[in-house]
Amino acid sequence: YYQSGKYMYDLAIKANDAGDYFPIWGTCLGFELLTSLTANKNVLQKTDTDNITLPLLFQKGFQSSRLLMNATEKLINDMASEPITQNNHMFSLLVQDYNNTSVLNSFYRLISTSIGIDQKEFVSTFEAYKYPFYGVQWHPEKNIFLWRTDQAIDHDFHAVEITQYMANFFVNEARKNFHHYSSTDEEAHEVIENAVRTFYPDFRIGEIFYFNYTGDYFVDKYG
Repeated sequence: YYQSGKYMYDLAIKANDAGDYFPIWGTCLGFELLTSLTANKNVLQKTDTDNITLPLLFQKGFQSSRLLMNATEKLINDMASEPITQNNHMFSLLVQDYNNTSVLNSFYRLISTSIGIDQKEFVSTFEAYKYPFYGVQWHPEKNIFLWRTDQAIDHDFHAVEITQYMANFFVNEARKNFHHYSSTDEEAHEVIENAVRTFYPDFRIGEIFYFNYTGDYFVDKYG
């Protein structure tokens, strides 16, 4: 996982340095991977932040971030005043470690922090200064797409608006990249609809896409 992520991260750095706009989005483990790749070491610490919803503590200058500069005042107030972001992680980048790690605080702009059950303050949202790289330790996608009753997920209107905003923002970032397939036929063979989609109502993830499908791992493993 780390080596695959490093390969893509290095390609994105190289592409952007060459003028090819290539954005990266990291959610949860992806966020954690970005911190390790940039710092070239593990900078995470264990926290009590598994399966909880938290508000965001916005940091000075967050309004000038690319990620949130176009967010409405209402959306910002919702994220700041309501426990509306779903967290499902056991490790975090503590604010003190971000502040004490120059390679991180010079590379990433701190947008928001959050405080877990153990009262440890951790980085919850950041973006790179120079590159179109974005990281959220929380799960914006789950507000719409994951409906497990054992998961602390907010599905109300405000929460859904947050998911939509984040998705629209990053899709617009991807539009700035001009990569394209050579033909519509080639593109049709690469879209995710070609994968085998299986729904597991009793499994934590819910939906799984299989690529190069050879059998049902979860049916074989769990019956």
